[in-house]
Amino acid sequence: RHTRYWRDWSSDVCSSDLCKVMACALRVLLGAVAGGPWMTAQAMAGQIVTPPPKPFVLPAYERVVMKNRLTVLLLEKHDTPLISMNLTLRSGSVYDPAGKEGATTLTAQLLRRGTEGRTADQVSDELDAMGMQFGSSAGPDSTTVYADFLKKDAAAALPLVADIELHATFPDAEVTKALARAQDEARGVKDDPQAAL
Repeated sequence: RHTRYWRDWSSDVCSSDLCKVMACALRVLLGAVAGGPWMTAQAMAGQIVTPPPKPFVLPAYERVVMKNRLTVLLLEKHDTPLISMNLTLRSGSVYDPAGKEGATTLTAQLLRRGTEGRTADQVSDELDAMGMQFGSSAGPDSTTVYADFLKKDAAAALPLVADIELHATFPDAEVTKALARAQDEARGVKDDPQAAL
């Protein structure tokens, strides 16, 4: 009986103008919640509208130009015990010398594969001991190196980051491995026409 009653009731409602009234009321209600009178008028007209975007405002930050012309942008957030660093260099793949295409990408890939004072394994062990995220990548017009670590580890993390960025040695064995991987990837792309698009 209940099922039949529901079917009869829904049929009566949908066959009347009540559905149209409810749909209009719903549009007005949604418009009022989203954007007030301005949205309500458009909703009543049956238009699909979105609220205006909120302006994006950067938090306050400090800008310092070092003696070596390196520009530092410091944005402090003291309620988070995390330090996040990004070093961006104007040295992307478009600057690769003729005949040495891929040199910038290879440099970024091998940056953490050993320094003058640390082997690749030592670098990895120290990064893992601090739970530190470190990476680098090369794009068409820039190379980026990033590091994320806890504030309590800053005394150990900062010298490690500086050593990797300033004293990387790019061992011949690591270069050979990276070149072999790149060649395998290139052959794989040739075997898959879709990947080359």
